Amino acid sequence: DTCFFEKNSLGVILGTEVAGITHTCKTECRRRKDCGAYWEQEGSCFVQTSAGHATYRPSHVAVRATCVEGMSCLEISNTSVAFLTGQFCPKGLKEDVSHCSSATQGKCGKLLTSVYARSGLMGKDEFFMEKGSCPWDPNLGSELWVLRDGAESDYMDPKTGLVELRGKAVACIKDDIEEKVLANGTHASTVYMANDSFADPRYAVFRQDTLSKLEVEASLVTQSCDPPEAESVDMTFGTVEGPGEYSLDACECFGKAYRDS
Repeated sequence: DTCFFEKNSLGVILGTEVAGITHTCKTECRRRKDCGAYWEQEGSCFVQTSAGHATYRPSHVAVRATCVEGMSCLEISNTSVAFLTGQFCPKGLKEDVSHCSSATQGKCGKLLTSVYARSGLMGKDEFFMEKGSCPWDPNLGSELWVLRDGAESDYMDPKTGLVELRGKAVACIKDDIEEKVLANGTHASTVYMANDSFADPRYAVFRQDTLSKLEVEASLVTQSCDPPEAESVDMTFGTVEGPGEYSLDACECFGKAYRDS
């Protein structure tokens, strides 16, 4: 449930160079309770922590945040398939059944997976994204994400949050982008479209021979932060004296008093 957003650095950062680690710099930051960001430079790992003792000016940093499947929104982007782009946010849950096999023991039985929605200015512009098999090519596997048009017959149970989607499937994203984006921040994947999709005026720019060349990139949407309860140049959050109690995320900061100390 810990993810990172790439951000341009806006100035001096108090941090520590970490030497001798055998894991990645991201893993190092994730393991430290007081690490709020990290960056890599010339093969070295640097972490921003409350125990930092030197100042740096990195060009960009990876800022730590809390992201959870079914709660964080995903941004789908790529100009080659612009009709699929937009912000997809959790809408509900889909109930699936995973059949037991020697390779999938422990994952069989009923499973709940997230359903994402992209709102449109008109009902026909609404898209939904659910995990499952590609309707026109089941051989692609069951770990894909299927994008469907919104339909009047779509249903959500207000008590359980379970969603049943009945709109036309227009595209399938090859990978489990939810899992990969939450782990890595971004992920590029191949998009498959149904042959009859090319007859739709919305997709007229595509030719059938481009089917295997389409790609999208999915990324986490930066979490929004509520403004602080008070405004002051000397505002601090937590205490400088107790750095071990700190656990920075994208909505927290040390404040001017600590920066200047």
